Amino acid sequence: GTSNFSKTARACDRRRGKEPSASPALPEYSQARHRAILATQCAARKRSFRSVEDPEHLEEIKLVCQQDPSVKVPSQETIRDDVERLYEGLAPLLSAYFQV
Repeated sequence: GTSNFSKTARACDRRRGKEPSASPALPEYSQARHRAILATQCAARKRSFRSVEDPEHLEEIKLVCQQDPSVKVPSQETIRDDVERLYEGLAPLLSAYFQV
């Protein structure tokens, strides 16, 4: 099971002289990544673009980001445009992939 996998991974790290970290590092915040996540959520979960401006969503962002001034929540128009660009960029690839 997973405990065997974890033990083997720790043993391998020790043999290589690498100490495993206590917890995995969180990715650094980026506006582009934030926009990509929101666009994907709206498209995949059929959420309204307006949901990115919901008071509860904005409160969640404040909570998670601890009032970090670098965190800017994109507008619903920005997310709509991002989803449109994703669709335009991926549609030909998906069409070619699924052609028989």
